[in-house]
Amino acid sequence: MYRAAMVFSALLAGFGCAGRKPAATYRLVRQGSGALLIPPRAAVPEARRQTFEAAVAAGPAPCGSAGGIRVQRHGQGLRITIARDALVRQPVGWLSRWAAEAEARGCIAPGTAAELAARIAEAVPLDPAIAWRLLNRNDVRAGYVELAAGYRLQVDSPILRAGAPPDAPVLEPAVTTGGAGTTINVEVKASPDLIGYERAWYAVRRAGSGSGLAIAPVSAERHVNGATEARPAPAVNHFPLDRASAYYRLLYRADRTIVVVGADTRAELERLSLGLSGDTAACQALAGHTCAVIPANVGVNPEILVSVNGGQRALPVGATVAAAIRAGGGRPEEVLPRLSVQRLYGGRLAPVEFDRAASDVLNLRLNGGEALAW
Repeated sequence: MYRAAMVFSALLAGFGCAGRKPAATYRLVRQGSGALLIPPRAAVPEARRQTFEAAVAAGPAPCGSAGGIRVQRHGQGLRITIARDALVRQPVGWLSRWAAEAEARGCIAPGTAAELAARIAEAVPLDPAIAWRLLNRNDVRAGYVELAAGYRLQVDSPILRAGAPPDAPVLEPAVTTGGAGTTINVEVKASPDLIGYERAWYAVRRAGSGSGLAIAPVSAERHVNGATEARPAPAVNHFPLDRASAYYRLLYRADRTIVVVGADTRAELERLSLGLSGDTAACQALAGHTCAVIPANVGVNPEILVSVNGGQRALPVGATVAAAIRAGGGRPEEVLPRLSVQRLYGGRLAPVEFDRAASDVLNLRLNGGEALAW
C-alpha cells in the first residue's frame, strides 16, 4: 500500500479521409457495457486494422511484429499497423513492456519507448480501461509502483528533536483498553521526539537528451509548531542516485521501508526487484548507486499533475476525472453539464466530447497533463 501523507470493436483505417477532414477531437462513446475513446482524426473507428505513421525516431535494427503490432521504418520515423483484436488480448502492462523491448533491440531510438507506447495508445480507438491496462504495470497489492517521466513524488519526513536517532519512530506504542460491549479503545500518541514534519516534492523527468530518467528535488515545506516555512530543497535528498536509469520502481516492503531501484532495461529491473524485495542490503552492491532505501518513518506518494480550473492539482496515479473534480472543490454530478476535458494527443491538448447525460467521462482515468474546467 502507498504510505501517503494522510495517499483501449474498433480500429481506424487511417488518419485521413478524402471526402472530409475529421475533427481534432477525442470522442468518448458508450460501447456495450464499457466505453470507447475515439482519438482525433479517426475517420473509420469501426475498422479492425489500422496503419498510421508515428513521429518516433527509428533505430538501426528492424522491428518485426508482435501482439498485433507491426512496425516498419518510414523515412526517419515509423509506420505502424495494428490488429485491434490481438492487441486488446495482451496482459497488463504489455504495451509498455513491448515498447521497452523494441528500444532494447534497437528498433527505435534510445529514450523513445514511452513515447511510442503512448502514441499507439492515443492513436487507436480503445476502451480507456483497456488502454490503461496495456500501458500500466503498477501493482500496489504486489508491492510496487513504476515511475514515468512527468510523475511527481510527494515525500513526507518527520522532523525530530535534536539528538533523536534519524530512524526514531514517530508514534509511541499503541495502548489498547477494553471498551463497551465488543469494542476496544486504541490510543495512539505522537512520539515526544517528533516536533514537526517536512513535505518535499521531487520531479521524475528526462535527464538530458538520453533515455535516462532523473528524480530531482523541486521544493519543500517545513511544518513545525503550527508554522510553515518554504524551502528550495528538502533537508535530506532521499533519492541520492548519481546516474540516470531508463526505468525506476518503488518497492513497498513488508518492513515498511521503501526501496527505489533503477535499471537500464526492464528485464534488469525485474531481476533487481526480486532481490531487493527481501534484502535492502543488496542496494549497497549496485554499481552506480541506482538504488536507495527510504526509512520506515518516511512516506512516498507517486502523483500525476492535472490542470483543474487553471490551477495545477496533484492526484494519485490512476486517478479519474471524478477525483480531479473533487480535488478542485467540485461535485462531479453537479459540474458534468458544463465540464470541459482536454487530453494530450501528440503532445498537445485536444478536447474530449462526451455524453453529458451519462457518467462515463467521470470514470476516465487520467495520465497526467490533462486540463479540466467548469
